[in-house]
Order: sequence, then C-alpha cells, then structure tokens
Amino acid sequence: MYARGEIEAPGKIITVIFAVLVAAQSVTQVAPQMQVIAKSASSAEELLEVIERKSLLDPLEKKGERPSTVDGEIELNGINFSYPSRPDVRVLHNFSLKVPAKSTIALVGASGSGKSTIVGLMERWYEAESGTIKIDGRDVRDLDVQWLRTQVRFVQQEPVLFNTTIYQNVRLGLVGAADLPEKEIEARVVEACRDANADDFIRNLPDGYQTVVGERASMLSGGQKQRIAIARSIISNPKILLLDEATSALDPEAEHQVQSALDRLQGSRTTVVIAHKLSTVKNADRIVVLDKGVIREQGTHAELLEQQGAYYRLVMAQDLGNDDETSDNKDAIFVLFQKWAFGRLRLGGKSDNLEFAR
Repeated sequence: MYARGEIEAPGKIITVIFAVLVAAQSVTQVAPQMQVIAKSASSAEELLEVIERKSLLDPLEKKGERPSTVDGEIELNGINFSYPSRPDVRVLHNFSLKVPAKSTIALVGASGSGKSTIVGLMERWYEAESGTIKIDGRDVRDLDVQWLRTQVRFVQQEPVLFNTTIYQNVRLGLVGAADLPEKEIEARVVEACRDANADDFIRNLPDGYQTVVGERASMLSGGQKQRIAIARSIISNPKILLLDEATSALDPEAEHQVQSALDRLQGSRTTVVIAHKLSTVKNADRIVVLDKGVIREQGTHAELLEQQGAYYRLVMAQDLGNDDETSDNKDAIFVLFQKWAFGRLRLGGKSDNLEFAR
C-alpha cells in the first residue's frame, strides 16, 4: 500500500501493526476469563431461581387465626414426612405424640432419627405429607404463621446474634409490640434477661445493655450468647419453647448456667427439648426415644432405666453416674478478657454510661 502510494507516511503502517498486536494480546487475556464468566452466569441463574421462587409458606402473609389465649398443648397425629430434596427417604413414619400444656418433653435418639424434623414441622418450616399438628386443638395450618412463630419460639445450638447492642438483640424478639412505650420495652428486656440468667453478667460489662456484641457475637462467650438468645426467645412470653441442643456446644460451667436458666423457664410454658447430653433431660416430665422416625420407648428417666432398653444403653454409654465434673470457670476468665477488650476499644473516647438504647 505504501509502494502504491495509498499511504503516505510509513509510521501509520507501524501504528496499525502495533494496534493489531495489542488487540491480539488483549484477546488472549480475555479468553481465560470466559470460562469464569460462564460459570458465574450459571451460578447466578441458580441463585436467582432460589430468590424468585415463591415459598409455599409465606411467613409474612397475614392470613389465618390468631387465638387470644394459648395453653400450649401440642398434638402430632399420624405424621409422615420426607424432605423435598430427598423425597425417597422417609424421615417420620406415622408419627404421633401428645404433649400436655406446661409440661417438659425430651426427644432423644441418634442423629437422623427425626428429632429436629419434628421441631421444623412445629414451626411450619415444612408441611407434613400427611397427618396433623395441633396446638390447643387447632390445626397449625389454620393459624397465622407469624402469630404461630411468636407463640412457638426456638433456641438452637449455635445462636445468631446481630452486630449491635445486647439491648437491641433482645428487643428483636418482641415481635408485634412496636406500639409499646419505650419504658415498658426496657422493663421487658430486663425481665427476659433475668429469666434467662443473663442480667448479672450484662450489668458487669463496661457498657451494660449498650454493649455491642461484635461480628458473630465475638465479644461474648458461648454461654453468654446462648443466654441472650434465650432472653430474645422468651421476651414475647411464648407458650411453647423448642430447645434444639441448646447446651451441647458449651463447657461445663457455661452449660450449668444455661441449664439453670432453662430449668427456671420450665413449668410456666410447654417445653420440647432435643438433646444428646442426657444429663440435661433427666428431670423432664417425659422422655421420648426416637429411632428412624418412630418412637421406640417413652417414660420418665427412672422408668426408662428400669426397662433397660434403648435409653438405658444411651445412659450407660454417656456414664451419667459421673455428674460431678470440675470446671476451670472459663466464663469468669472470659469476663476478665471482655473488660480488658472493651476498655481498649473505648480508649480515646468517653464512656457511655447509659444502660439502654434511647
């Protein structure tokens, strides 16, 4: 083209050649990312499907009965259930159980026996394939879901606390009470924390109820987190309390403090306890032993020991005769660490002595 006079300046030829080289190099850099883009698009499609999927149980839907009074009697009759992800595996087989109001029932058994599934069905996270679940004679399917979950509260093994103050974390459990005066809300928060055996350690913290728990509640010990979670669950005065391994991840001292709080709550409400540590359920009104979705035996601790069946073997395996465990009092050490840590965080700033969020 230069020889034919179509291009006057040879520099333009060099410019074009370098432009082609740079473009080719850019293409080679983009090509390896195409596979990543394709995988991301595929993952995004699956995620969007989950986000856009309409739940069969809308917890925000205001539909159904809202009884003015609740005693707390639970009745499961002929329940059959399989998880949607594994429809060929039956978790509960014609399961029936009646829990009298204000009694404490313990569900024990090996992993996979259906204990947590029963809790999920009571909370209406899932619907049973057949059978009925009734509270005070009313089918839970006829009840308002949001109302139901204020009356049936759940405390799990690893509680989830938000990165805000202890006061706000406990207050979040007060669903449907936005119109209450702030003074009454404060009183309910304190009362719930006292019932949960948490008020003393909270007041010993530098900022009291104003203490920020940190990301994933990192500024609190396991026992302290669990007691705050219990306070959040009982602040609305639920008539049914579901405890799923609430003390299993705690050291002996923290377990004793949490168990003391739970024992204090029992008797005034219906309590369903799931536990692998059988020492925590010895005082239950009735212990139900599950195996592969069916009830193998049930009775009090003493009655089941006399039968020398499945429960007896579990007790012997855990050697409950050795209950006198010693503890290094890890919570006390953690409190000292907290005071040091919170003091360091407040260096350079004035301390806020207010106990409550205003």
